[in-house]
Amino acid sequence: MINKTGSLVFLKVGRELALLFDKCLSKAIEICVNCTAPSVKRRTSFKTAAEDMKCCLGKGRNVEEVMELWLLFCSRIAEKEDMKFPVIEGFEVSNRLAGIGHIRAQRVLLKLLFILMHKYKAVLLPVEFSPPLAGWLEDYAANGGLYSPLIERFQLLRSQTLNYQHRSDSLKNSNNRLFQTGRRLILASAWYSPECINCEDLDEWVIFQAVKHKETGSARLPVQAILNSLVEFFPNGISEDVKNWKNSDQLLLRERLRTNDLINIVESAIIECKDPLSVVRKIVSNNKISDSLFFFNNISAFSIDNISGLVNPAIDVALAIKRWAEAFDFFLLHKGLENSKAYQTTFGRLNLYLFIYLPLWMKANPATSFLYPSAPNLFRGFVHYRCELRGNESRALSLIEFYDAMGWPKSYAMLNPLRVFLR
Repeated sequence: MINKTGSLVFLKVGRELALLFDKCLSKAIEICVNCTAPSVKRRTSFKTAAEDMKCCLGKGRNVEEVMELWLLFCSRIAEKEDMKFPVIEGFEVSNRLAGIGHIRAQRVLLKLLFILMHKYKAVLLPVEFSPPLAGWLEDYAANGGLYSPLIERFQLLRSQTLNYQHRSDSLKNSNNRLFQTGRRLILASAWYSPECINCEDLDEWVIFQAVKHKETGSARLPVQAILNSLVEFFPNGISEDVKNWKNSDQLLLRERLRTNDLINIVESAIIECKDPLSVVRKIVSNNKISDSLFFFNNISAFSIDNISGLVNPAIDVALAIKRWAEAFDFFLLHKGLENSKAYQTTFGRLNLYLFIYLPLWMKANPATSFLYPSAPNLFRGFVHYRCELRGNESRALSLIEFYDAMGWPKSYAMLNPLRVFLR
């Protein structure tokens, strides 16, 4: 199990969660009271923050709400409007020292609470969560009292890196990135020991990172490198399947988006939405789906023509897919391309039009005289590609109108391969 949200995922509830909350908060307070930071001022800030937090012990209620607000407090930049500790009924923490040092100490204490709650299998943290970095905390963690065994492996990696001499900066930077991302990945996963790591979670991380990168441009976590590091350190605890796991496009498709997943998503969209265009919008809005998934090879492998909502006696979708796929293979051969990856989004969108939108529209309009292009030679440019007829109430959208309705860009690079293929 992994956490793909920006908030906490609670694995415990009720009294069990409340008891673990008290246990972990008490431990976090103890760590801060015994702070060994070199600066007297910093030690004082941590001890004051710890004393202030003691009033939150033994409350036993609203733990989920309190922890979510505390997580938000930890993630904010320490600006003036964010200086004060969040006020929660029953958890009134003193703000007598609202200086930046005290605020930082409070945030470190709360981060220790979250880390300990993960160690005791109560929560999964969001992957954006950053554990605190401090020399005195790393010394404490080295004794095994803070992190789970898997994270301790990355703590050791950092210690080794700091002791490197006459090593290249690139190696140090690589190890530091592994240290930082490895901790974050594990804190967002239900991986408490080597035996807990499984291929399903690894697949989930790959697709989540791919979707997030596509949407926001954020850097991807080095999942394969993190796994390799864990396998090296725990050769006997990790299963053979996990050791042999590889981050590849084929694995991404076959393991993450299995046939039933795709069929359920499409059928659910057909049930929930009233018109064909809304169905397509619903499908592509699902974060498990990308336009390129509807590429010829994939829709054939996933048997999309067997989806009950698309069955129409007047249209043989399976035969249409076969004909279009054969034509596309010939197109690639003629173009002399070694792979078709560059065309996956463009032709994936064409297939959404051909094999999702049009069959649904034809099914909703059984008396129409509109010709379904069951093969490329039946695809008419003045009807199916760019229709000049005014109004579209009595006909299906053309491909260009379909692009407009979906809000997809109609750039030369995107549409020219279609023009060449369809002419």
